[in-house]
Amino acid sequence: MLLNRAKEIINSPYNIEVVYNNKPVWLESVNENSVKVKDLSSGNIMDVPASQLKETDIIK
Repeated sequence: MLLNRAKEIINSPYNIEVVYNNKPVWLESVNENSVKVKDLSSGNIMDVPASQLKETDIIK
């Protein structure tokens, strides 16, 4: 995923499913080098490279 797409998802009125290491995450914020995400299964917050995030086809 590109950083610009991560920003679009954060600002979207829709809940767009994103995964990191095959686990669903919530995008919290974007900085110049990475994306702050919350792991929805554990609640852990971490900074990850945008390139390691994958958008699924599911929109809730």
